[in-house]
Amino acid sequence: SMSRPIPVVVWPLVKTGIQTAEHKHLAYNGIEESPYLVFATNMSNFEDPNLIWVVDMSYQFTCLKFFSLVMQTMSERYEQGCPTQWPIFFIDFRDMPDRKHCPQIDSLMGAEFVFYSARKISSRRYFDRETQWVKFGKYVGDELVNGVKFRQTPLTVRTDTVE
Repeated sequence: SMSRPIPVVVWPLVKTGIQTAEHKHLAYNGIEESPYLVFATNMSNFEDPNLIWVVDMSYQFTCLKFFSLVMQTMSERYEQGCPTQWPIFFIDFRDMPDRKHCPQIDSLMGAEFVFYSARKISSRRYFDRETQWVKFGKYVGDELVNGVKFRQTPLTVRTDTVE
């Protein structure tokens, strides 16, 4: 028998609604179609101790703003007698080789609760007009950045692109 699905808060989707294709695929193809996950629409509902956050670090994300949200949530959780640490999965969907990283959140939550993932796994990749072929650049996959390991989040097959 399967236990209850794990509730997932997706940031910023939980506040703004779907703004990007990645939000849509993460929300619908990643969570709603999974028998193991369920969409959490309330960031302050801590009834299920297995609640996790998935955070889109792309585009307008800033660590500083998010840090204050984590602090506020920690305080709410403390007041409700809930654990003040919970898993946060940061995903960077940008097509850039640099890695966004929030060391202040790592130290606040503890490294065992904070995970990072990025879409881009190469740098200096481009189409060479002379050879009419792609120069593959340098692999930057899961290398450590400031001591933090980044997993890869590829763009995957989605229901809007296949029958």
